[in-house]
Amino acid sequence: MLPRLLPLLLWALWTAALPPAPARPAAAAKSARAERYDVDVTIQPDGSLLATETVVFAYTGGPFTYVTRDIPAGRTDGLTGFEAYMDGTRLPEGGQTGQVEIEGRDPVHVVWHFAPTSESVHEFTLTYQALGVVQKTAAADILTWQALPDEYDYAIGSSTITLTYPSAARLLAAPTTEGVPASVQTGDEQVVITARDLTPDTTLIVDLRFAPGSLTTATPAWQARAEAHAARTRQNAPFLLGLAALLLFGGGLLVFLAWHQRQPAPAPDSGPRATPPGDLPPALVGALSSASGEPGTAAALGTLFDLAERGVVAIEQRTGGSWFQSKQFIVTLQERPAGLRSHEQVLTEYLFGPGAAPGATGPLTEQMRKLINRWRTFAGPVKVELQQAGWLDVDRQRRRGLWTASAKLLLLASFGLLAGALALRGALGDAVFAVPAALLLLSIFALILAEHVSPLSDLGLSEAERWKRFGQYLTGVTRGREAITRPDLFERYLAYAAGLGLAAGWLRFFQKRGEVAIPGWFQPLAADDGASFAAMIAATSASAGSGAAGAGGAAAAGGGASGTG
Repeated sequence: MLPRLLPLLLWALWTAALPPAPARPAAAAKSARAERYDVDVTIQPDGSLLATETVVFAYTGGPFTYVTRDIPAGRTDGLTGFEAYMDGTRLPEGGQTGQVEIEGRDPVHVVWHFAPTSESVHEFTLTYQALGVVQKTAAADILTWQALPDEYDYAIGSSTITLTYPSAARLLAAPTTEGVPASVQTGDEQVVITARDLTPDTTLIVDLRFAPGSLTTATPAWQARAEAHAARTRQNAPFLLGLAALLLFGGGLLVFLAWHQRQPAPAPDSGPRATPPGDLPPALVGALSSASGEPGTAAALGTLFDLAERGVVAIEQRTGGSWFQSKQFIVTLQERPAGLRSHEQVLTEYLFGPGAAPGATGPLTEQMRKLINRWRTFAGPVKVELQQAGWLDVDRQRRRGLWTASAKLLLLASFGLLAGALALRGALGDAVFAVPAALLLLSIFALILAEHVSPLSDLGLSEAERWKRFGQYLTGVTRGREAITRPDLFERYLAYAAGLGLAAGWLRFFQKRGEVAIPGWFQPLAADDGASFAAMIAATSASAGSGAAGAGGAAAAGGGASGTG
């Protein structure tokens, strides 16, 4: 044994004698600050402008290898003539170090590429021409220009915006700015705007108004298109809006009358009742109480609690079997009585497997989740039981299906009209979208009515009304509006409350009163005040479903984004 350990002992002595490795220096923080971001704009007699943007970055840490600038072409007739410089040297176009990429039309994307640098200061300059920026109106020639980007992640120490205009142009009023506070100075054929200490993503919009015709006589193409589009919208709006109103209100009235004509008369509202009108299981109560005549997923939780109250199953809290699950809830089959309803048999099979014997166990939340993923295997038997009781009407079920299908067809038609409106927008204006919007609202209205076409027979409606009154009482209890009629009310009606989607509210109300009596079929890890029981209801409700069954800136050219890294 000693010969085998000798090499290891020698290696341990050698490594212990070595001096400790020097600590690695901490990585330097990487940050950039724009010491200044200046923009020089020269307005041309044709309504275009020549722009020069200069930003001086002070780099800390690093390395830094690029600078980006995106310039949108909106409210211009295009951007052209781009040239990029770094530290006074013009860069050729390309994607390599010492080159600049200039791509796209709207926005134009510019990327300076340079050798890795840190702890240094560098100047980046971009020049370009923006065509057709000056707007023409009867009252003024207007230049509205967003001089700084509106998306950037660095601070700016100072920014000077210099605008030079032709000598023939005459300012009507003092220039105005929007965004950060700035000082404005006017001189001969020039406006100088200065701002300091700008935080990231703050911008500066400049608005200059000149006497009409004194700056330019040319109307930009984008403005001419916008005015023509607005004129077409005004011209066609009365007809299109009238058609949309007729479709929405006239069609809506016809749809409502057709729906209402064959609706069964509602039963008179007799108010809530404090006791169940029969001994129906929670799943059937949930189905009768819903507009669709089908149980919501909360019915599975009500069925589980009903089986527990009847001694078929029990639930206990155990220590979790994995590091990410400290606690879990286990359901155990206590007995398998012969009189289970078909939907109750489906639930027990999902919890324990087909043919499980008493003593079988399973993870509660995982098994309930599997049941919800194949919900029709549970809801189908409930529907069969309703039919066997004579509570479903075949003709009314068919009518509900036709209403739902018709509403969906209207919805598809609205999408088709929307595609047509997109194609006709240029010819008819924006008002063309009112027609598909009206049809969309009409289809939504039809879908809502379809959901309220009851598939229940007259006998089923009568039975449903009795249980809805009991549901009203349970809801009233959770809201503190109904009296507590018996001391064991919490456990007595827990299964019904869960089946109607009221489990969370039912528990919360009785917790506030300090009247949560933990049922005997639930065993927590340790004695508590109901927290474990509440956690079980929350976890199981999440698996089974707890729902009831039933200041802008002015529009301007310029702006865009900027960054470095």
